[in-house]
Amino acid sequence: MIAQNLNELMKEHNISVKALKKIAGLKTTSVIYEWLSGKRGIKLDKAVKIADFFQCSLDYLAGLTDNYEEKTYLPCPPFKDALLAVMQEKNITQYKLMKETNFKGGNIYTWFNKNATPRLDTVVELANFFDVTLDHLVGRE
Repeated sequence: MIAQNLNELMKEHNISVKALKKIAGLKTTSVIYEWLSGKRGIKLDKAVKIADFFQCSLDYLAGLTDNYEEKTYLPCPPFKDALLAVMQEKNITQYKLMKETNFKGGNIYTWFNKNATPRLDTVVELANFFDVTLDHLVGRE
């Protein structure tokens, strides 16, 4: 669904693949073509840059809602900080997160200890688990 919404946003705003490369902070356009064809998932940090540029929610970009509303969002804290805040809000420990989801302990470890950035589809799974929006989960709202 992200491929379709990204294509539509680019058309509506007359943004070329080359321009999107700059917006997302990429070195080549090949990754964008893979996003647009659905062959590759998009990393959260790139999705946030794109959503910020188009002033749309991550939920809209990911295809979780049809509601496109231009809005300025808060800058994202590091993913581990935003995730930890939602875990505390929902009273979920790292152990419980690992046991009640499909995420392996190694993934959770890298998010917290190596500042790894997950793909957007992973963040969608986490948001579903916590029953929050993507923007809430990553600290944009």
